[in-house]
Amino acid sequence: MMNAASTRTPDLTRAPTGPAQVLSTRFAASPELLWARLVHSSFVADYLGAALPSVLLQAGCRIDGVDQQGQALRLTVVEALAPCSLSLRLQGTTGDRALHLSIEANAQGSRLTVLHDDGALPVAAAGDAIGRLLAAPPAAVLMAARIGSQAALDLARDYLAGSAQAMRLLLAAMTPDQGYAQPAPDRFSLAAQVWHLADVEEFGWAQRLPRVLAESTPVLPGVDGDRLAIVRRYQQRPWRAAARRFITQRRRSLAALARFDAATLARPLVFSAQPGDAGTLLAAMLAHDHEHRLEMAALWQQESRG
Repeated sequence: MMNAASTRTPDLTRAPTGPAQVLSTRFAASPELLWARLVHSSFVADYLGAALPSVLLQAGCRIDGVDQQGQALRLTVVEALAPCSLSLRLQGTTGDRALHLSIEANAQGSRLTVLHDDGALPVAAAGDAIGRLLAAPPAAVLMAARIGSQAALDLARDYLAGSAQAMRLLLAAMTPDQGYAQPAPDRFSLAAQVWHLADVEEFGWAQRLPRVLAESTPVLPGVDGDRLAIVRRYQQRPWRAAARRFITQRRRSLAALARFDAATLARPLVFSAQPGDAGTLLAAMLAHDHEHRLEMAALWQQESRG
């Protein structure tokens, strides 16, 4: 998410112009109702400012239209996992791009997150190991798709372990008083990002993954990051203990994932009131890490420039 404490609704009808940007907004509608709107081509057309045929978007669907400049645009649906994620490939005269859209239930209804990615990485200075690690995307097979094979599971573990490594590097590189600059009053600072990841790991993923192994069709609640950001006062609290807590809790999550295999990924469950399986749960975990690592990469870039 762009900012778990935000009360402003970002404009999702205007595509961002950067190489890998995240937009997020809340809707007073259930994930199912939001999904019904999301999978109509008119939603994507409005977002892009494009002209597209009026169709329902299903996996494998390919439609041709024109972009804002009147140039040819082809849209391909790479993955459609109702009611949680939609992955699209956009091919135009300026090259290929991707849109990854995910829906998560929350107390107000739903949160829609859109990752707009042209395949480029945020620019990191030479020798900037932190920036490069934070900005590194998951393998293409993992992007907004259910994790369904042993190969994908192995790649997912590696990416999630990289998030913990990035946190270790931040601990080594930053002083306790760094990381509190906010890009806007309603946006997370780097310190708040660390707190958010630590809380979501401890209260969410590190509890959910062991339950997948231990229970038959576990019912796994979501974590209301918006409420936690306010109640726990992320911006006003020291961040280093939260970073260490994230590393510890991520170690627990990875230990559980080490016991997963391809068969485990098919185990049924209910996550945030939505039926699914362990493969869709892991896809949601990856998407969450990816969104926040991109945001942290941009914040680190500003922080390191001083």
